[in-house]
Amino acid sequence: MSFQRHHEKIKHWREWIRRNGNALAAHGVPRDAFGTELDWFLFLDHGYIQSAKVAMADWWTIKWLSDDNAKWLADFVQELYPDQYPDLVTALRRQS
Repeated sequence: MSFQRHHEKIKHWREWIRRNGNALAAHGVPRDAFGTELDWFLFLDHGYIQSAKVAMADWWTIKWLSDDNAKWLADFVQELYPDQYPDLVTALRRQS
């Protein structure tokens, strides 16, 4: 039973990536931000990508997005999660 739920969750995430991954990448979001569902939600919570491979000062952050890409991401996040990430959406909109 547990295996089946895990398999369905992975299948759901892969479908989400098929629908959204290319658009995210095209708008400047590194694939490391959505490599797994956990990566994606950590990114949404913090606005940066944690990495053991680089120094903290070099972690990718939403501040590196162009104004147009920041606005697109704000719209994308707000559409998917209307009330869940107001701080991230505000930070992205302030950037543009």
